[in-house]
Amino acid sequence: MLKSLRQNSGSIVFAVFLSISLWFYVNMKAVTTQIVKYPMVVNAQNGKAIASEYPSSIDIKIRTNGWHFFNLQYIGASRICNIRSESGKNTPDGIVYFTKNEILQSLVPNLSLDKVVDVTPETFSVQLSTLMTKKVPIRPILNLSFKDNYGLVMPVAISPDSVVLSGSASALERVNEWKTLPVTLSQIYSNFSLVARSSDSLKPLIECLTKEIQLTGTVDEIVEIEIDNIPIVIRNATEKRNDHKIMPLIVSAVVRGGVKNLSRLQVNDIVASVDYNTILKDSTGYITPTLSTPYYIEVIATKPRYLTHRKIIVASSLRTTIQP
Repeated sequence: MLKSLRQNSGSIVFAVFLSISLWFYVNMKAVTTQIVKYPMVVNAQNGKAIASEYPSSIDIKIRTNGWHFFNLQYIGASRICNIRSESGKNTPDGIVYFTKNEILQSLVPNLSLDKVVDVTPETFSVQLSTLMTKKVPIRPILNLSFKDNYGLVMPVAISPDSVVLSGSASALERVNEWKTLPVTLSQIYSNFSLVARSSDSLKPLIECLTKEIQLTGTVDEIVEIEIDNIPIVIRNATEKRNDHKIMPLIVSAVVRGGVKNLSRLQVNDIVASVDYNTILKDSTGYITPTLSTPYYIEVIATKPRYLTHRKIIVASSLRTTIQP
């Protein structure tokens, strides 16, 4: 009995499969009306540039059997409506008009006209202007997160650091930089190198001729150390410099940076300074020194935080006083 059930089960499965296959075959042979979407690109020629938006795609309603539609939609070559600007009707003010005829002639793969029921939109226009180029700096869009106590120790290296854009003059004059597509990295603890794609957000008005940007980051463990005996430099001092007493003339600094960079740091790499004009204008007797470090080192604190200054007044040849 068990053997009989197994045989019957196999027969039932085969019958169901045959029925479904027959149903699928019959329906695929039936003629129906379907809509096929073609992405559209307008190519400007003869030193011209596209200066206005146009539909990004065309909907073609066709009447055909399921096999043809399935092949067109899923199996055949990539669909595109690739229109040359020369194929449209030009006007003296630089507007080009395209009709249903130009649209259908530009379809890849093409469609038999007897199968086309409708085209949406049937007509459209674009504004042309003189093609220009412009070189602008590239700005990478990076979303970076690091493991605890790790970080960048130098700015991310960008190659190339600028790109050439092509498009209409009116569109290019508003652009002063060009972004990459966003790149996300997480849990970073070592150097990285990657390729970012340049953005195409302003197509078809502007095209970036450089498609790939190399980004390189230097990563290290971030620590803090204290540097002592940094001398104070008085900037813009005049002959009256000796009229002021400044204390102390040596400070310490707590700095943060990568382990390798800090291991090479010397006292003379950090400059602590005050501007003499600031001293002359100050009435409190306390001033904050300015610390300059290599661009990959961050100053966390200065010890002491403030310097004191007093004006020395000569009262007579026999006595000298210090005025707060």
